[in-house]
Amino acid sequence: MAGELLRRGGRGRRPYVTALLTTAALGSASCSCRARPGGVTALAVNPACTILCMVGNQLLLEENNGRVFVSEEISSEDDSHFAPFRPMSPPLGNPAVLVNSTGVPDTYAVSEVWQRFPGSPVVFRGEATPATRHTTDGTTDSAGSAWTIQAQDATGAWSSVLGSGSAHNGGDERDTPETGALYVPQLMTVGVANPQVFACAGGRTQDGRARTTWLLEAIAPNAARGVRGSAPRIQDLLYGDRYFTPPPSAPLAPPPPTTPPTPPVAGAGDSTKWGDVTQCAMRQVGDDLTTRRLHMILVSNGHLFHSMASDWGTAFDGNGTPFSRFRAVSPWEDIEQATGVRYGPVSSATIVAQPNGVSIFFTAAAGGVYRIWHLVMLPGGTWRPAKDVLALSGDAPNGTVYEFKVAAGRCPKYGAGVWDESSTETVLALWGGSTQKEVLIIRVSTDGSTYSVWRGVPLGQMGGPFYLRDVRVTGRPFRDDGVAFP
Repeated sequence: MAGELLRRGGRGRRPYVTALLTTAALGSASCSCRARPGGVTALAVNPACTILCMVGNQLLLEENNGRVFVSEEISSEDDSHFAPFRPMSPPLGNPAVLVNSTGVPDTYAVSEVWQRFPGSPVVFRGEATPATRHTTDGTTDSAGSAWTIQAQDATGAWSSVLGSGSAHNGGDERDTPETGALYVPQLMTVGVANPQVFACAGGRTQDGRARTTWLLEAIAPNAARGVRGSAPRIQDLLYGDRYFTPPPSAPLAPPPPTTPPTPPVAGAGDSTKWGDVTQCAMRQVGDDLTTRRLHMILVSNGHLFHSMASDWGTAFDGNGTPFSRFRAVSPWEDIEQATGVRYGPVSSATIVAQPNGVSIFFTAAAGGVYRIWHLVMLPGGTWRPAKDVLALSGDAPNGTVYEFKVAAGRCPKYGAGVWDESSTETVLALWGGSTQKEVLIIRVSTDGSTYSVWRGVPLGQMGGPFYLRDVRVTGRPFRDDGVAFP
């Protein structure tokens, strides 16, 4: 995949490692820690950009044979600054469903976000995994899919499951690993003095008739404040209140509402028409809730669509109890019509919220070649003209015959001791294509005007006959196994 492109001027090719997928133990590392009140040890915070990579092993016959690998931007030895991929640490997978030939429960996708509480960071992890399917003929298998959310505190310890869900109907629907990965909770953080974490996650409409995307909030447990931790649902982003159904009553609890919330809210659009996989990015200026916006994109039939949820404020359930949600959701808008440009059929897209707007990166084919475009919606709602990322980076000025998938995230810059706006950059990951053997990264300048040449992330232990299922980009205060970064 990348080799042909690199012969056109790209740089950063890494040697291909032929070792098979293994369950090798993580290498040892020193821990920089500090004592917290009560004798509990907290890990030192040293921000690093992190790439999460889900792979399948092509030698195994099982459908469910995935592994998760992670690479952090901590290396002074590689020109990408990313360390070689290593296996991600638990919690991973759904052990109740399947332990396959890799020796590790399968995971379809992983999403993480760092909630930056001063002096007490929390990392949330969302996972999509296999789930038990009960078919109409009375048999069961693991061809369903589900998701969970957990939290890791400043000591490196993980919470129990804070929330779970599924877009699967529990019956004869069959979710492949690629389908299950699409419904992983997409975790997002907003706020400075009062940071909050939200997620877009796959689910069913309230009456169970269709798949949809739900907005929920992820709340970490905090014993000092008496918070148990949870992941309550907020609103159906695709259907709104259209399929409201009274929730079941609970013992010793007040009667549930029997009517929809007020003011009523519509969704972005019927998923049977537009596609049911919505990517999300939440934008907010500081702690000003009036600026909170949720931007959503999806790709359907070669077209890229955008919707925005706005007007965050108080609503009332059918019993008159107040709660907060977005009170307006715009219908889907075709990006080509909005910008007046024909990009060709779109095959992959990703969205990132930034202080000066929202960035959308997408792959589109035109004239027999693929290009990666970068669009920015400015705070006023206008679109900045799209930029040709590969041409401006110098990697493939005339496009490429290979189809890349894209993922992007806001990250601390390499070597940043403190992660704030001055030390933040956008990292774009390219993956997929005909061989699907490599992850390439491009760094985007703060104003989104310049793009670095691509660099290949060292494969490390992610060698062998594998294929890439899913890639995510995020930032972390310490390693997933509770070891401080060097």
